[in-house]
Amino acid sequence: MPPVLNYNLSFILPVSLKDLSRHTMLADDKGLQLPAITVFSAGIRYLKDHLLSLCEERRSRLEPNEIHWVVTVPAIWDDTAKQFMREAAVNVSFVRHLYV
Repeated sequence: MPPVLNYNLSFILPVSLKDLSRHTMLADDKGLQLPAITVFSAGIRYLKDHLLSLCEERRSRLEPNEIHWVVTVPAIWDDTAKQFMREAAVNVSFVRHLYV
């Protein structure tokens, strides 16, 4: 189970997001630090949950396993940063089909 983030998620991002790796740490406006992978996974999880709740609210017949998730990253990101985003999405544990 991922950690629950109960404080302000105004994180100060590194100058260059293309340098993200599984070892990158982010600090919020109070100086509290979390691994970047945890922060990005929480953001992806929020988007996934929001989409699924909208589908449920609208009584859509769309099943979660019918969704093909696509995570886009800037072309200038290196393979390490792209792998970071893959891992962040996989941490959300909804990924059946993922394209980065």
